[in-house]
Amino acid sequence: MPRTQLSIQSRFLDGLRLNKIQLEKSFINNMSVSFALKNMKRYEQFDADYLLFPNEWEIGKDNTSVQVGFNYHFKNKKDSYHGSLSLLARTSASKDMNYQYAEFTYLENVKLGKLNWATRFFGRIGTKNVPSESALFLAGANPEDMMENKYVRSSGFFANDWIGAYGSEISHFHFGGGLNARGYAGYLVFEDNEDGSTSFAYKGNSGFAINTSLSFNKLITL
Repeated sequence: MPRTQLSIQSRFLDGLRLNKIQLEKSFINNMSVSFALKNMKRYEQFDADYLLFPNEWEIGKDNTSVQVGFNYHFKNKKDSYHGSLSLLARTSASKDMNYQYAEFTYLENVKLGKLNWATRFFGRIGTKNVPSESALFLAGANPEDMMENKYVRSSGFFANDWIGAYGSEISHFHFGGGLNARGYAGYLVFEDNEDGSTSFAYKGNSGFAINTSLSFNKLITL
C-alpha cells in the first residue's frame, strides 16, 4: 500500500490510559485521508491529580471514538504563501458516552517582506453530550489536546495560581486551541438565563472563530 502509514500507540501517562490506531493514506497532490480508533480512560479520581485542570475530565468513563479526517496542504512556488485545510468527523463508540461532532480548520500564512501574517478559521458543530475533556473550549485547547504536549499535560511547569480550576478571574495561562479567544483564559464566562439560572460558556459543543496575527520578530535582531 504505497503512501500509506499505519501507527499504533498505547500508553499510561499522567493518569491517562490511552490506546490509538490510525491508518493514513497520502496522495501526490498534497492531500491525505485518515481513519482512527481512539480509547481514553481515567479509572480513579486520583488519576486527575497530575492535571492542570483536574475537574475537566470524566472519571471512570470510557471515552472511545472513531474519527475520519481529510487534510490538504498548499503553497506557492516561492513559499511566500502556504497553508492547510483539515476536516474531521468524530463519533463515540462506547456505552459510557454518546456524542458526535464535525469540525474544520483552515490555516494560512503569508510572508510580507519581514512580516508574517497568519490567519486561522475554525469551526465545530457537535451534540450536547461531548465530554469535558473533548469539548470545545473558548479560550484554548481542550484537555485531550493538552495531553499531547509534554509541557501542559501535567502540572509542574506553571505557577499553581495560574491553573487548577476555571473561576471568576482571568489567569495568565493560555495554550492555543479551541476558539482561541484571547483575554478569557481561566475565566468561567457565565451568563444569566431568562429563567434565572446561570450558564457557563467557557466550553461547549459548537462554535466558530477567526484568529489572525501579524508577526514582526524578524524586524528586531538580537
